[in-house]
Amino acid sequence: MRITVKVAILAVLMALIIHPGYAMPLPQDDSVRAAFEMLLRADEVKGSAVGFGGVRPKEYDAFETLWNAGKAADDYVLKLILDGTPAARVYGAILLLELDDAAAGREFPKLREDKTTVRIRPEGCVGRYETVGDLVRKLENGELLIRTPKGMGVRRK
Repeated sequence: MRITVKVAILAVLMALIIHPGYAMPLPQDDSVRAAFEMLLRADEVKGSAVGFGGVRPKEYDAFETLWNAGKAADDYVLKLILDGTPAARVYGAILLLELDDAAAGREFPKLREDKTTVRIRPEGCVGRYETVGDLVRKLENGELLIRTPKGMGVRRK
């Protein structure tokens, strides 16, 4: 019995030595963190449309990374809403509505009162200015702010 336990422990330790990736954070963690940090400082809400320069916005790529991370991005999304720029709060609201409808219900009343103006560019070059509160109300009504990675807007469940 004692030999079996020792062999099992040795096998687990060898697996960790041979495959050190088990003990290290996943690469996705780094990309999710980098995406969060980019959106936290975003100055505009940008959709996936290619603008005048013919380049897809880095902010949208970061948004898509958090979207695809799913529940792994929950803490980051709340931090976007609480600590981010006005654009970060809008990105966070879109993500929160997709990831956690109950949390969106708790956070949206505060966001609806936000009178900070933000520029939104859903279709590339042409943009408009709206308040964070107005954009959150549009989200609650099921309106499309920017195209999501699913190819459509986010709907309340």
